[in-house]
Amino acid sequence: MTFAEALYAYTLGPAETSAWGDQIGSISIGKWADFVVVDRRIPEPADKSLFDMAIEASYFAGQEVYRKP
Repeated sequence: MTFAEALYAYTLGPAETSAWGDQIGSISIGKWADFVVVDRRIPEPADKSLFDMAIEASYFAGQEVYRKP
């Protein structure tokens, strides 16, 4: 499974099969946005270096809830 396939399987795919598809599942204007910003580019294909990435910021419902000092 590619990273893109895994991302779809955990985000937009389930949202599209629910009544929430117009509100969640992708980072789009007008949708809720829960996401993190990491300190480097995610490799393709994804590998174990994901575990070494640091979180720079976290967002919940589009609002920043954490920023690395």
